[in-house]
Amino acid sequence: MTRRLHASSGFRRVSTARGDIDYELISAPRRRTLGLVVYADGRVAVRAPRGTAPAAADEMVRAHADWVARQRLRFASRPQQASARWTHGEMVLLHGAPLALALREGGRASVERGDAHLLVTLPDPADPARVQALVLRWYRREAERVFALRLALCAAGLPWPVAAPPLRIRHMKARWGSCARSGAITLNLRLMQAPISLLDYVIVHELCHLWEMNHSPAYYARLEQALPGWRAQRAALRTTRMTW
Repeated sequence: MTRRLHASSGFRRVSTARGDIDYELISAPRRRTLGLVVYADGRVAVRAPRGTAPAAADEMVRAHADWVARQRLRFASRPQQASARWTHGEMVLLHGAPLALALREGGRASVERGDAHLLVTLPDPADPARVQALVLRWYRREAERVFALRLALCAAGLPWPVAAPPLRIRHMKARWGSCARSGAITLNLRLMQAPISLLDYVIVHELCHLWEMNHSPAYYARLEQALPGWRAQRAALRTTRMTW
């Protein structure tokens, strides 16, 4: 069954095995074929040549319902953006635990961790951009040590132990990690804010790509063998609120 939501806007609803999918039918005179798009916010659209029968667009959405679901899941898995102000008293996270930024003027630029705070010393009045640069540099130094240790432990703990592959660290907006065909693993610096168990989940997820460079059933079978609780950890990572 297909229902038209708003006749003037081109929004339609298609019933599929995956449930109802709302989408926008967009007339694109220069197009020669139908094109299905899933946006980062989960919206779905079909771009169609002028004069295309709406039923043809409906059928395209229905036939690709599984793909739409996978795309929405992929976007939902991306790190959520945060907007830190980098001011005195603001909370940041380290391995899931909150730390308050304590800004001190006068002295050599440095960052030191206390029991419940990060002490940021600056020679001049605090500038948020300067505070951000110092704090993220501190996180990166910590990540070089922590990520390397957890990567080695996770690699050794797999059902098929392997030597820890080369590690790269990046501050990424759209991915928690990646595995290159060369075997190098890249981890998002922002994982320093997540509990260690969630960091380990990302590491194991990427390590499994050393055998399966895709997200096929064979890949997920391997991930299930390596980390039986991965679904709960994936769900926890999706809902973990990051501060930067």
